[in-house]
Amino acid sequence: MTTLTFRYARNFLLVALFLTATRAISGSESDGKKSLGQIRFTTGHEDYQAEGEFKEWRFTRVDIPGGDLEKGTVEIEINLASVSEKSPKLAQHLREPDFFFVEKFPKATLVISDVKKRKDGSFQAVALLDFHGLHKQMPLEFEVTSDKPLKITGWALLSRGAFNVGAPYQKGKRRSILDEVRITFSITLPEALESE
Repeated sequence: MTTLTFRYARNFLLVALFLTATRAISGSESDGKKSLGQIRFTTGHEDYQAEGEFKEWRFTRVDIPGGDLEKGTVEIEINLASVSEKSPKLAQHLREPDFFFVEKFPKATLVISDVKKRKDGSFQAVALLDFHGLHKQMPLEFEVTSDKPLKITGWALLSRGAFNVGAPYQKGKRRSILDEVRITFSITLPEALESE
């Protein structure tokens, strides 16, 4: 769903996770509900470290049979126009055609599945991202930091070049934005959700 320099910016995105119910839930507080967490990203070039966040996102599907994360599938929808950054001018630039192009691609969706638990108790998963008109997979890692309420924190690495976002990275060029975008998330989920 997405913190750079006014002319350059990077990619984005997202990730948020699990619960035991199936319904859409907002990640913002605009509807009067407590925020479920944050989806943030960082990238940059030699002169600027971009740090952004998507203020509006929601779960569109949460299916975790028997509470078993390894059997679960989670879908998240991110409003790309909700991107924010410490520079409002940069945040606005990220919405423009050479980056997110929110007029044509207003949303990004993420489907998280194939979850595997590691020996150390952390998890890895496959995330299918629909962004900027393209569908790509990326690895995702997370850990459960609290069971009640369920809290998940983790990260993923995204290649903005794979999604044709911004100018390609040029090694040696001072203000060329790195291709790699680090996405981090920290999400607290309620124990149960009421049906809409």
